[in-house]
Amino acid sequence: MKRIMKLFVVLTVLLIILSTTVMMVAGRGPYGSGGNPDKLGNGKGGVNSGPPTSDLADLYGDLVEIVREPVNGVPILDENSCEILINASGGDPIYMIYDADSQSCTIPEGADIVEVELGRLNIVRAPPQVMESGFDEAIKGLNEATEISLDASGRLLLTKIAVDATGVEYTYEKAIDSPRENLALYKKLVSEGHLQGNLGDDPYAHVGDPLADPIPRPVLNLSHFTEVVNTSVLSLSTWQNLLNGSAEPTDMPLTEEDLLFTASFLAAGGDKTGHITVDKVFYMNSIMGLNTKNVSGFYDQITVVDFSMFDVDRSQRYDKSVYVLVPELDATGAWVYLHWVEAWVELMNATKWTDTYEGSNPEVFIWDTADGWEYNRYYIGGFAQVSDDNLRVLAYTHDHFVPPAPEMPSEGVVTQTRSMHQNTNRYRMS
Repeated sequence: MKRIMKLFVVLTVLLIILSTTVMMVAGRGPYGSGGNPDKLGNGKGGVNSGPPTSDLADLYGDLVEIVREPVNGVPILDENSCEILINASGGDPIYMIYDADSQSCTIPEGADIVEVELGRLNIVRAPPQVMESGFDEAIKGLNEATEISLDASGRLLLTKIAVDATGVEYTYEKAIDSPRENLALYKKLVSEGHLQGNLGDDPYAHVGDPLADPIPRPVLNLSHFTEVVNTSVLSLSTWQNLLNGSAEPTDMPLTEEDLLFTASFLAAGGDKTGHITVDKVFYMNSIMGLNTKNVSGFYDQITVVDFSMFDVDRSQRYDKSVYVLVPELDATGAWVYLHWVEAWVELMNATKWTDTYEGSNPEVFIWDTADGWEYNRYYIGGFAQVSDDNLRVLAYTHDHFVPPAPEMPSEGVVTQTRSMHQNTNRYRMS
């Protein structure tokens, strides 16, 4: 019986994640994903007379880039309440074909549209229990940590204590790197403004035998959290943005500091080779129920995540270096085949990199050199930019990871210490 139940849950999750080809995201008014940014309230000029509703059916199909207003990413519609599609070739926007009889909008055949791939982010389409258990795992890790800090990409970095095979205690660092855990943290913080309590309404976990008694789910230990957060990385007042500073169950509206944390969570949940865009952010928020529709079936500025306060510049966050493995070069600048050295690599240097935005390292911020790319620091576009910057740093440090010395044979005797711009170990990858 247990095996049958387990198999059923696994198949359900797979079917939901793989259902991205069921239907097209674009549609008309109440039947699709539209919303009119110029008509607040019910999306048609009236006042929202009832609670927001959320119909996610249109988000389980093909996702495409559409024209959006710049603050919160609400779709801009044509006169028939159809979405307007981005032209992949950079030409004029593509207007959908409207059928008055069926009140539906379809994409013109052969249209050069831009598809939005969610990749690992598709986990948010799984049943709620999947995200809730991910949140519990993340909270358990925070409660067990002897120190909580941030890595170079903004992920939560935990210092923990373990015991080796001989019974000797040792400490180690590990980032919260699970996409499921990070996206659960994202959902909790965006929906409630803090990480206290549980994700979802049920304080008990139902695991294993469905007939067994449920067990209490972990919650963030507030006194422990404030004791172990690294205030040399972020001030205690900044860390407290993860806590509920309100007498109400939620700590809303969201602040810019809240969104900076969530940008890192979203980056940690995405594909390292992917690209976080405004469309991806909006679709993610809609799938998770963070963006909702009003009573008339439209997204509007009141029913979606608010980014109106967001204004963050990359130079304030990445004026630092990361310690990574880089190719060893000979006197001519050629790579010494298969040889790597440890080095401090700057993420930004306006003197060194003069052709990128504010001197960003083009090997890290790879989109800076793309044709037509422009840096965005405001509103939902700025949020997507910060999240993608976090993802770029994460991908770079992951691909240039400095391994523990015993696991990587070293050539020669090294006497240098780890200080800025000094190499320590020399490696040959076989």
